[in-house]
Amino acid sequence: MRAEPIGAVPLKTPPGVLGAIVERTLADVRRRAADTPGPRPDPARPFAQALRRPGLSLIAEYKPRSPSRGAIRPDARPEDIARAYLPHAAAISCLVDGPYFGGSYAALRRVRETAPQPVLAKGFFVTEFQVREAASHGADAILLMASLLPPASLESLLNLASTLGLDALIEVHDAAELAEVLPLGAAVIGVNSRDLTTLEIDLDHARRLLTKVPADRVRVAESGLDTLEDIDRVRDRADGVLIGTAFMRAPDPGGRIVELGLGRRSFATKICGLRRREDADACIAAGADFAGINLARRFRRSVDVETARPLVAALRGSSVIPVGVFMDQPTDEVARIADAAGLEWIQLHGEESLDDCATLARRFHVIKALDDRTAHRAPDYAPQVAAFLLDGRSPGSGERWDPTRVALPLDGGLLAGRPVWLAGGLNPENVGPIARMASLSGVDVASGAERDGQLASDRIKDFVRAARAAREAQS
Repeated sequence: MRAEPIGAVPLKTPPGVLGAIVERTLADVRRRAADTPGPRPDPARPFAQALRRPGLSLIAEYKPRSPSRGAIRPDARPEDIARAYLPHAAAISCLVDGPYFGGSYAALRRVRETAPQPVLAKGFFVTEFQVREAASHGADAILLMASLLPPASLESLLNLASTLGLDALIEVHDAAELAEVLPLGAAVIGVNSRDLTTLEIDLDHARRLLTKVPADRVRVAESGLDTLEDIDRVRDRADGVLIGTAFMRAPDPGGRIVELGLGRRSFATKICGLRRREDADACIAAGADFAGINLARRFRRSVDVETARPLVAALRGSSVIPVGVFMDQPTDEVARIADAAGLEWIQLHGEESLDDCATLARRFHVIKALDDRTAHRAPDYAPQVAAFLLDGRSPGSGERWDPTRVALPLDGGLLAGRPVWLAGGLNPENVGPIARMASLSGVDVASGAERDGQLASDRIKDFVRAARAAREAQS
């Protein structure tokens, strides 16, 4: 018998409604088979690497509907959901199945154009054509289900994905499937707590199965995680969680992420001007949220890529997020330096255009610095950035301006819907009153944490402690 051009692989007999979904999927793929998938549009973003970070990583999902819940948020715009997820998620999952989940590759592309996180194409992958199709639409990873694919088929599609630059999340539901999957060497293994026959959730079963996944794999808990108590039941057994419904049905998806303890700290502390390994160690010891490394030649505290790379590596092994600080540099230069240093977050501290921000926001989390001359443009920049930093006109000079003197749309720590931090002239002694301002959601210090021209560990510690204490007292 002649092989199908779609590259169908042998399948298991799927239970329940899954069988009907697979039959429909195969029929749809055969209709699309005349359109040969093209090459990747751009380099893949490392999905597995994004999940290997301290704490519980979040894969936040764009999911307009589901077979079990029906319509969840049918009018959702993918880019709006992606922006809500952008400050919090390590990766974003996007449904690409249309009839049952309301997803599409058009939605995946819009998510990926909006957020710099790697994007998981979540569908029912049972053919080689679908894997190539996912790569051609810019997916960074695909979902492979052990409930559908016997080991030989899993291995075949996993290998094809690897040759195309795709990572994979292999999903299991029971110990038998896990035993089949482990020898394949998959880096990311998801444990789904939903019974595919009854559609019931059993988090205790998922917890027990997560324990059996080796610690050298990325362990992801999936399905049924709706409350903080649900997440706490798997927190000590998983490296990440994949959640969609709880966020998609919330009026404020980003706020719901924070409520579930999976978001970034609502009030951030950022230490800027790191130049030495001891600076990174001090930020980690103090529990700072962000650490800035100046990579623009005009800054007094600037370093080169060779100096920045080990600082970034040290911070990436902690809960402190490294940020590369740039100023009026060409976007290709910013991207080249950030990639070489291993950065995911960048700060643009000059007069970068909206187009510059949009270009870089496709690959990085962007913090845009504004001063009293440019702050009125915050609404224009907002769709492209993860946060704003209000600073004086002369960065690094210690100059600070009072945001209350300028008519800004500040509301609950947000500026045009994005977190807003204040910089310039701050130190451990004066940060308290600033941290208590409800219109701000973070503070940034450089010279105020120095002694004799170098960052000092005790000054960093005192700054973080004073800012946090003031904010907590205010709340």
